Amino acid sequence: MDKLKVSLISVVCTLCMILSGCQKEVQPVTTVGEYISIEWQLISNSINNGDRYRASFTMENLGEEPLANSGWSLFFNYRHNILEETTSDNAEIRFINGDFYRLLPTENFELLPGETATVEFDGRGNVIKDDRAPKGLYFVFADDQGNEIDTTAVENYSFQRIGPGQVTEALEFVPDAESRFKANQQTEKLEVSNLTPILPTPGNIQHQGDTVNINGDTQIHYGNGLQNEARFLADALGKNMDIDLDISENIESGTGIISLQVNTENAGSEAYRLEISGENGVQIRGAGPAGVFYGIQSLLHLVAVDGYQTTQSSIELSALSISDAPRFGYRGMHLDVSRNFNGKEAVFKLLDLMAFYKLNKFHFHLTDDEGWRIQIEELPELTELGAFRGHTLNDKNHLQPAYGSGPYPDPDSSYGSGYYTRKDYKDIIQYAHERHIEVIPEFDVPGHARAAIKAMEARYHRLMEQGREKEANRYLLTDWNDESVYLSAQEFNDNVISVCKESAYRFYETVVDDVLEMHGEADVPLNTIHMGGDEVPEGAWEKSPVCAEFIKENDAVDGVDDLPGYFVERLGEMLSKHGLTLAGWQEIAMRGGGHGDSEIDPSFAENGVTIYSWDNFTGGNRDLGYRVANANYPVVLCNATNLYFELASNREPREPGDYFAGFVDTRKVFEFMPLNFTDPMHESDTQNADEFVELNSSAKNNIKGLQAHLWSEPIKGPDSLEYFYAPKILALAERAWASQPAWEMMGNSGQRTVAFTEDWIRFA
Repeated sequence: MDKLKVSLISVVCTLCMILSGCQKEVQPVTTVGEYISIEWQLISNSINNGDRYRASFTMENLGEEPLANSGWSLFFNYRHNILEETTSDNAEIRFINGDFYRLLPTENFELLPGETATVEFDGRGNVIKDDRAPKGLYFVFADDQGNEIDTTAVENYSFQRIGPGQVTEALEFVPDAESRFKANQQTEKLEVSNLTPILPTPGNIQHQGDTVNINGDTQIHYGNGLQNEARFLADALGKNMDIDLDISENIESGTGIISLQVNTENAGSEAYRLEISGENGVQIRGAGPAGVFYGIQSLLHLVAVDGYQTTQSSIELSALSISDAPRFGYRGMHLDVSRNFNGKEAVFKLLDLMAFYKLNKFHFHLTDDEGWRIQIEELPELTELGAFRGHTLNDKNHLQPAYGSGPYPDPDSSYGSGYYTRKDYKDIIQYAHERHIEVIPEFDVPGHARAAIKAMEARYHRLMEQGREKEANRYLLTDWNDESVYLSAQEFNDNVISVCKESAYRFYETVVDDVLEMHGEADVPLNTIHMGGDEVPEGAWEKSPVCAEFIKENDAVDGVDDLPGYFVERLGEMLSKHGLTLAGWQEIAMRGGGHGDSEIDPSFAENGVTIYSWDNFTGGNRDLGYRVANANYPVVLCNATNLYFELASNREPREPGDYFAGFVDTRKVFEFMPLNFTDPMHESDTQNADEFVELNSSAKNNIKGLQAHLWSEPIKGPDSLEYFYAPKILALAERAWASQPAWEMMGNSGQRTVAFTEDWIRFA
């Protein structure tokens, strides 16, 4: 229907309405959505003694056509619970799934040209960030039979900024210029001689006093097996010089030579020695190729900042000697590309920064409820449907919008859509491998699996229409007769696969086989696959006929609470056949998937299953990482309160990010104490401190290292991604690589504060 015809219909309808005197009986007009301005406003965080907030949408009609009281819906994404019974009498807001909502007018709705209409509603909790305002608003219009006939994104959308006073209704003070000034007064400028020129801080550094020049005449000599490292160094220095450096495979060293050699006398494969002198040139000796690579990174840190800003014909380096090795063997960075997608160029940039600061594990969160981001040859629906989000109420062609991805499933206009082709993935793992970074792909099951579930349902329906029932059921993740009622942490009611169907295991193994094939084609080893396993909601499988029959027939499973453990065991056996290690979130080491009293299940520890401990802020979980390590599991610490980079730096409403586990700035990362984190760092942390379990001395070696996380709910594109990981990633590298700081194990809080502050000033 063209706009002229619609406008004529609108005029006729308006005249009829006026003549009849029924001014509220407005007819639906599809194009009217283009002329509606909408403003969201937080009214208060202090409703019902502070456990509710109140907010509103105000619509203004900027066009010449009325907006009807029927025939349209306003869809949006919103990460706060709305209490449907609190909606104004002129509209109702209905929860759909996840963060997806629908606003429908009632017969009392009226919005004539030039006028406004306000819809108020209450929700649970508090809203303290502009970043948490509703997103991705769009209108859908329908005909008299309810058939959708037009979709229009709301272009005139704004929100009233949340004021500091509204934040303090719910929480503590909001930082301002004065408070920041006072907080920074403790930081002072130090003489250059008191600072390390390298981050993370080397174990030992001795300055020699003179300087050495690298110029076009400098040569790179490398020992057997170090061609990749030599080429990397030549390329890195070539970016800042107007001539390429010659490289050759030999063991000569001396003036004008950068010598790269493996020296097995160093302890640990990542240890290195870097020596710069006028007599012997530059010598890097690593315990293995990785150690040589980290010596190269330290060498690159010695280049003055202006050496990276302008092309130079020579670079002057201070003569020195460094002996260095990492504190932890696992130094990780996690990136979620499911909630919002970032392409491989953004991943390359993150990998470059990881390499520069000696981080060596890239946890690649490729799947979740809101998107499947890697092409699997046998199962094309995973990306054809599961990698795209747009308007839908049935998920038949793509997934529903999330986090403001909007109505159109177009990667060019939305961060909700996109995926890595097989070539993209191989490019990424090769790029990481060249930088001594191990990629650990994650395919999240059995919860957080909505994208996979809906993709396999589409596959099922396609094949059933072709009469291919056996093939249709081959990878199905759904029990069609399951009437279980649950709601996940992200408010989904259909995101858990049926672990009682053999097709679920066939599905996962098919994914694993294809990923193994990609690694083989890229000539990059695959050692570990992360299964997720977190946040399976209570209630899942309880009313599943398939699971009821499975439990009845399987002596190893007594009830629904045993299903998570059974699932982990099956996946562990599957990966073991391929020589792979299974990893998962902390819930897989807990009975019943982490529900109830969080009792540790030690049964998988002997199989080397690696546990990523993240939730140290709910219930009695503060010491959970240590309890799991004490049960002899290998543990990677990912404590949300210090290492979740998508958490906002502070309470300022304009500062983007989440706040479900508090606030994380660079200092919060820097103060993390891996072997003493249950000892209060702040007075506010002292509650119940005596009840926390300490890390057994015999279990310290079970702490394999640290990992920071970037969950992508608030991330919109590469610039946003960088805003969240820099400069926090520098503090992560310091804690993961540098030697244990003296203040970490100080029992006296006053002495610890003094020592920590001195260390922070040096770092800052």
